[in-house]
Amino acid sequence: MLKIATSNLQKQKQSTSTSTSDKFKFKGFNNKQNNSLRSFKLEKNRHTTRPTTELFNPCTMLKKNVFWSCLIILQIIFYCRVNGQQSVVYELRSSSCLYGNTINSPSLCKTAARIISSSDDSVTINTNIDLGSDSSFPIKCWVEDGGALKYNQIISSNNAQCNNQWQCLCRVTCLPGKYQNQIEQTSCKNCPTGHFQSSSGSGGCSSCSSGRYQNQNGQASCKLCSAGTFQSVAGESSCIMCPSGKFYGGTGASTAYACATCADGTTSIR
Repeated sequence: MLKIATSNLQKQKQSTSTSTSDKFKFKGFNNKQNNSLRSFKLEKNRHTTRPTTELFNPCTMLKKNVFWSCLIILQIIFYCRVNGQQSVVYELRSSSCLYGNTINSPSLCKTAARIISSSDDSVTINTNIDLGSDSSFPIKCWVEDGGALKYNQIISSNNAQCNNQWQCLCRVTCLPGKYQNQIEQTSCKNCPTGHFQSSSGSGGCSSCSSGRYQNQNGQASCKLCSAGTFQSVAGESSCIMCPSGKFYGGTGASTAYACATCADGTTSIR
């Protein structure tokens, strides 16, 4: 019995020793794997990383992205041109310019004269501007009967008002409901039906949202669909009646599902 117990104890020790040895073997193998992976990552980073000064150097970035840099600059210039100059038109008036519409430089005065002359064959303006300083004449940019272009630099309470003989050249911002999407024009355009513009000096109009409509040109806002109607599409000039046997008691419905079925014994009124 003693021999058998001793033999079993020796076998147990051998088994424990073997498992411990295997554990260290696997651990060593895993350590080798981790070290290899870590070395690979360090080697990769050594080749791919760049100094911080290079990453954020504007000159380096510009050299490597010169195409995109130029494209962005051109887009900014175009945006400013579209949203600034294109919403302004030039007019020749028999009355003085409204506040803020006065042309304030001789060069712009000559530009306005050229634009109006080229757009209207019945108007001829000599673009050789005559600079003066006389309070008895209209202020700033004006045209004398016969087509002589004048620019008066004197501003006083005694300045003459523009009339049929002395017409004022004005730089006008398009009013709400109107827009202008081209440069060097002499009039604004009306927003079409189904559209609106609530701001002054705009280069375009916005579509009426669903639940709204606009059946007139040149409007600054849209109308809500009335009771019993709906409109699910933007930019429309009218609303649609609820189907027969259905109704909607509110306003501004944007879907046909807003129309409810009439109760038994009742019907919709058209």
